[in-house]
Amino acid sequence: PNTDQSIKEVPSKIAGNIIKEDAIWSCTTCAACMEQCPVFIEHVNKIIDLRRYLILTEAKMPSPEASKTFESMETNWNPWGMKFTQRANWANQLDIRKIAEDQQVDYLLFVSCTGSFDDRNQKVINSLIKLLNQAGISFGILGNDEACCGEPARKLGNEYVFQMMAKKNIEFFKKYNIKKIITHCPHCYNVLKREYPQFGGEFEVMHHTELIARLLETGKIK
Repeated sequence: PNTDQSIKEVPSKIAGNIIKEDAIWSCTTCAACMEQCPVFIEHVNKIIDLRRYLILTEAKMPSPEASKTFESMETNWNPWGMKFTQRANWANQLDIRKIAEDQQVDYLLFVSCTGSFDDRNQKVINSLIKLLNQAGISFGILGNDEACCGEPARKLGNEYVFQMMAKKNIEFFKKYNIKKIITHCPHCYNVLKREYPQFGGEFEVMHHTELIARLLETGKIK
C-alpha cells in the first residue's frame, strides 16, 4: 500500500466535489469551448453526463423552474406549460393539411414548440407556409399529435423525459409513413437529424433555410 501521506484521497463523486454544481448548471451547452479547445476535449458531453447523474441518480434539479419544465413536457408535451390541445390553434384559420387526416404529402412541417406557441415564431411559420404554397410543395403538420423534440430535457440532463419525447414523435412519424421533415427551429433540426437515429428515427431532415435555398436555385420561388 502507498503510505505517502502527502497524496490526498480523491473524492468519490465528481459532481459537487471535484466540479461544483453551480459550474455544472451554468454551462449554456453552446459548445464554443469545444470549438476553441486546442486538444479537442468534449466539455459539453461530459457536463451533460454530470447533469444526468445529478437529476436521474440524486434527483437534484437546478431550479424549481426546471422541475416545472420537465413536468410540463411529460404532461403537455411542451416545456412552457401550454395545453397540448392548443398546439395547433395557430393554424385554425389556415388551410393546412393535418397528416392524421391526409397522409398524401411529401413533407412533414415540424412546427416546434416555439412555432406553435410563440407569437414571433408563428410569423416565421406563416411566412414559410406562404413560400411552400407558392412553390407548390406538398406538406402537412401533425397538429396536436406533435410533441416537443425533447432537446431542452436532454441538454438539462433529464434523459428519461428526452427519450419519452423522442419515442413519441418517432412513433407518429412512422405511423404516418413520414420520410421527409422540414424544421424551422435549429434545435429541432439538430435533434431530429442527429439524435433521433439513436432510437430508430431515420428521416431526411431539412432546415427551412436549406429548402428555401433549393427552391431559389431551381427557380420555384424568386
